Amino acid sequence: MEKRRVVITGLGTVNPLGNNTADSWAAAKSGKCGIGPITQFDTTDFKCKLAGEVKGFDPDTIVDKKEARKMARFTVLALAAAAEAVADSGLDTEAEAKQIGVILSSGIGGLPTIEEQHTRGEEKGMEKVCGPLSFSDLEREGLLIDGFDQLSTFEEQYNYDYYARLIEACGYSKEVDWYEYYLTCPETIPDIYRKTAERMLEMNGLHVATERNKRKFIEKYKDGIFHCLDACYAPLYGTVPMTEEMKKQIVDQFMLIIRIDFVSVICDKDENVVAFGLCFPSMGEALAGTNGKLTPRNLCRLLRAVRNPKVLDLGLIAVLPEYRLRGVNAYFLYGLMKWMKEHNIEHLETNLCLEYNQAVQSQWDVFPHRIHKKRRSYIKTL
Repeated sequence: MEKRRVVITGLGTVNPLGNNTADSWAAAKSGKCGIGPITQFDTTDFKCKLAGEVKGFDPDTIVDKKEARKMARFTVLALAAAAEAVADSGLDTEAEAKQIGVILSSGIGGLPTIEEQHTRGEEKGMEKVCGPLSFSDLEREGLLIDGFDQLSTFEEQYNYDYYARLIEACGYSKEVDWYEYYLTCPETIPDIYRKTAERMLEMNGLHVATERNKRKFIEKYKDGIFHCLDACYAPLYGTVPMTEEMKKQIVDQFMLIIRIDFVSVICDKDENVVAFGLCFPSMGEALAGTNGKLTPRNLCRLLRAVRNPKVLDLGLIAVLPEYRLRGVNAYFLYGLMKWMKEHNIEHLETNLCLEYNQAVQSQWDVFPHRIHKKRRSYIKTL
């Protein structure tokens, strides 16, 4: 492999010798030692009493106090070193954003944060710690353990591959895995799928909601959708009933990106929601490189992805328990294929599917498919 020469134009460091490059270099030249008594925790029960600690570091000079409380100490140290290096280089990060990349590594950082939460759980009488989980099944959950070269859906997050090794080194083991599927549309949609879907509606006295105005649609059917969601997902791992505040937050969160073209609601004769399915235009590619900032330029990229999607994220499909054995799912599977054909969708990505949920996994057999990402929830006895 041909080696390329590089030029170092900026330096930044936070270490036991100093909290910036100049102080560190001066300390090194004078022969100063950065090793000293450990002050970050009580060493009474430990043989080792010495370590190289960063001293006199004020995180408030790097991030505000509110943000600092969300970060492990090593994260703030890394930000300080990076900020100094960028400033030292004179690089205009806004003007050169598309030409900038970051290579980041960590020597098992964040252990104090994990230990703090472990101790807190013990003090409160808890018996086990599990996760990563959030407050509802619609939030991000699970640690990515396979598929690191794939874009994440809007509903899930990315993490580096070493995270799993870090968690397992702290004594956590697998509790459950989720699979994410990559689905493509069959070259031709068998007409039997359409006939089965139409026959199902007729036999059960059901119909598809026809309201096309997005705000009116959501206002009319949101309560029925959430009722259906709670009833359908209640038995699954990590699911809790949603509060009214959570429902409002979800509606507000997805209002911008939802497209009625990719939402289907099935009602009974009294307009009660008995099933629904929805997909979201994939925004993984549009959001890549935005650094989490919704600038006017990035907003335009996002809106273009919503208007002309190449990929769909399968958000949710839910069917009331009393309708599950009546063929309602056939309508949604046919609908997914139809959406992909009509809108020239290259492929569809599912979100999390529990590894033991064979009822859902078997649905994907009608599509050419493969598992392309896996996530894991861990558990540890305190």
